Amino acid sequence: MFLLTQTNRGIVQPTFYEGIISAILPATKPGETRLIQITAQSMGGISGGALFNPKNGEVLGMVTSGLNSSEGTPLPVSYAIPSEVIVPYVKALNFETKSGERVR
Repeated sequence: MFLLTQTNRGIVQPTFYEGIISAILPATKPGETRLIQITAQSMGGISGGALFNPKNGEVLGMVTSGLNSSEGTPLPVSYAIPSEVIVPYVKALNFETKSGERVR
């Protein structure tokens, strides 16, 4: 998984960033969810990436956004949706492979 991978868009290589969870922002209105604030830059293309617990590999959430300075420079503040919010959507996803197998 962590090796270079050839795709129809060229070579894909995973990138890892480190940071700490600096805050858990509570939901303030009905229909909102809490957010995890992390001290890692969220540059273009990072949204949708996984937020991992480095001790056991558990997925804690999915990066959704980050902050930039007024000049557009990424700041070390990013936000992630907790994994328990995304699990129902992941479970609902499935597709059929070329061999006809249904995959979740």
